[in-house]
Amino acid sequence: MIERVDVLVCGGGPTGLLTGLGLARQGISVAVIEKCQKSEQAKFGRASLLYPRTMELLDQVDVWEHMAEIAHISRGYVNYNGGKRLISGTYHSIFNQLHGTYFDYVVNIRQKYSEEIFRKALEEKGGSFYEQYELLSVVQDDDAADDYALTVRVKNNATGEEHQVKCKYLVGADGKNSAVRQLSEIAFVGDDAGIKWFRMDAVVKTDMPDARVGMASIESPIYGHVLWMCQDHGRTRIGFSLPPKLADRFGTDITEAQVREAAQEAVAPFSLEFETVDWWTLYSVGQRVAETFRRKRVFLAGDACHSHSSGAGQGMNAGAQDALNLSWKLGGFLKGWYDESVLDTYEEERRPEAQRIIDQDKTLSALITGKIPEGVGRPGATSFEVLGDFIASTMRYTLGLDVHYETNLLNQKANIGLVSAGWPGPDVLLRRPGSRISLRLHQVTKNVGRFHVLVFAGNPALTGESLRSLRSYMDSEDSFTHKFPDIFNFLTIIPGDAPQSDHYLGISRFGKAFYDSDMSAACKYGFSAALGGVVVLRPDGILGYSGELGEGKELGEYFLRFVKASVESPQEPIAKKVAEIESKPTGEVEFDGETTETKPVANGVNGVHADTQTSIPIREGPTETSVAA
Repeated sequence: MIERVDVLVCGGGPTGLLTGLGLARQGISVAVIEKCQKSEQAKFGRASLLYPRTMELLDQVDVWEHMAEIAHISRGYVNYNGGKRLISGTYHSIFNQLHGTYFDYVVNIRQKYSEEIFRKALEEKGGSFYEQYELLSVVQDDDAADDYALTVRVKNNATGEEHQVKCKYLVGADGKNSAVRQLSEIAFVGDDAGIKWFRMDAVVKTDMPDARVGMASIESPIYGHVLWMCQDHGRTRIGFSLPPKLADRFGTDITEAQVREAAQEAVAPFSLEFETVDWWTLYSVGQRVAETFRRKRVFLAGDACHSHSSGAGQGMNAGAQDALNLSWKLGGFLKGWYDESVLDTYEEERRPEAQRIIDQDKTLSALITGKIPEGVGRPGATSFEVLGDFIASTMRYTLGLDVHYETNLLNQKANIGLVSAGWPGPDVLLRRPGSRISLRLHQVTKNVGRFHVLVFAGNPALTGESLRSLRSYMDSEDSFTHKFPDIFNFLTIIPGDAPQSDHYLGISRFGKAFYDSDMSAACKYGFSAALGGVVVLRPDGILGYSGELGEGKELGEYFLRFVKASVESPQEPIAKKVAEIESKPTGEVEFDGETTETKPVANGVNGVHADTQTSIPIREGPTETSVAA
């Protein structure tokens, strides 16, 4: 068992593993502990439904591609009432509101497989995973000399041995009964809804049409709204409520045979036969949220800080957003990049979203059970009709596509463009130099803890002065790129096409060049393709800043709000690099193999950017050397 680690994550479910992965991708020392033995835990069941925004986030930490090989990808839905197909229904709105993303579908992949993929990715990045370790106590020493201020005691449930782990921060991602939350004396505010739901995963045979189309719902006069979802490996998840009037019939010691019988009643008039039942549960619905998501060096994430029903399938989706919001902030802070105020934005951003989910879930869970809450719905409408209307009104949020954060330290109110700060930056199609094949912006803006600065260059005939101004600022000693750590990834986005970016722009490009061949990328960000602009995307893809092309100083002031000056030796100004290059002779290879001296050459027009310098081998007699050109 590890004795010292920067971050200890308690909870080996999706939220804990993704938190660990996000930290490990930044080079942070992290260990994840799990009190259960995964091989003995229920192998299937639990969270499975993933929405587009979650898939975007998972893609940016390089795990989605592996999940897509296993998951059941759904682009279809059907609803039945009395055995008859209805064109619209409760989840019909999922598929007519899937716009603004290239992940225009939903997927089901059971938690067992998600966890295996996340765990492998975590360990490949240097993180550690320990199962059958239970949290016993947490003690914080504010006067610790080495910053490992937390002493955590854990017990190996297999051997009974106790171990002590020293860490800088502790993350509780250990579910609704979180030991981290309880030991930290953080209240879990809320109540039980008095509703019980069945969930089961099985291999089934049925005469229901389009049973494997993706998602279906059945309007049952006995069980209310019945959920039918296709899953990986030919499995189907069936979910429905237990009406209070049937509670006595099933009693407290319900059996699998009774669950099968109830499921058959719920999907009537269609037939239902079971080949295999992998998992089933009957659970009580409740809605709770932690009074705080942070107490000093302890953070909460996922079900440990917000718990609700599975009616909208929000559990794993909200947990993933918690994990990938927290991990880049905590990782950057531990590397000395950010002020501690950045850590406060985790709760500022995620707790209101958790409360919004819970508020919606109270209405949703009641409607799924067949109850219409007071003040909800149209007069005379049935519970199924009201449920459909409510789901349609909240679906963009459920899909994650309307999840956004308010203006804060990291999200500066924009004065240009159409995308507000705090909203996800649109994924757009770009082309590499010379390529006829487009790629998505998110494919080149992976989440490794770095900010992505997108320079929409516009038409140089119109933006030349602004481009030169921005390049002059970036090359100056006053530039934030020379004052701060190397946490910036620059992309220059050029409208149309050009044979060579630097020559076309009249300056050296900012980072790598990409082409907006049909000008749609600039349009989606609300910029004139001719006049351009600058956008900053946070590591999690949220837009933090947008400004006019020549506003280099204003761009720097955005980062000055929360980034610390580099504690290492400052980066060399670009002007100095140019002078050093120009002081060296540059060799030119002739066809006869002789080397001649030529005048100095700077790669790029009007200055040199570090990303544009290349090494060219020069042959001088029998040896080779390398000269920066």
